[in-house]
Amino acid sequence: MLILQHIWSRWTKQSRGANAPRPRPRLPEGALLPSGLSGPAPMLHSLRLLEAEEFRLAESFGPLTPETWRHGDPQHAANLSWKEGPEDVEITLTEPWPSLRRTLWKGPPSGPVARLRDGQKLLILWNARFFASAAGSDRSYFFEEHAVRIANVTNPPREALIGRESMRVIDLLTRIY
Repeated sequence: MLILQHIWSRWTKQSRGANAPRPRPRLPEGALLPSGLSGPAPMLHSLRLLEAEEFRLAESFGPLTPETWRHGDPQHAANLSWKEGPEDVEITLTEPWPSLRRTLWKGPPSGPVARLRDGQKLLILWNARFFASAAGSDRSYFFEEHAVRIANVTNPPREALIGRESMRVIDLLTRIY
């Protein structure tokens, strides 16, 4: 069973600076999966912490399809795709929001970033800075940090995606300051 846990945050300079009235919360090292995982369909467990929502944790869980990934939460870029094969799941990344991005990006990796066999896990870390307006006229930025945990696991325990043990890690963290 393919499970994708997407934990992400968005903030502006108002909440990230040393003099900010409240510090931006750090992303958790994974979260317990909801109870009752079943079925062959891939599942998406999404957790977000947005400055615009006072950094209150918003959590959702449900079937994962390319459509739910691209449009389930319209605020995040759909730069990840997967293809399930008979023996593994192929994970691919594409370039996120090139028209808004103002962050060093060496380009998407050529080919899949990973092939997960049964029992294997992957963690993709990424952060970036974006112009708040498409034209960049107000010179303001917003920042995003994403942790995408992916597992190809039969009968996963609730704690399957907590921590980094036994995970392959792809660190796409970029200079955002």
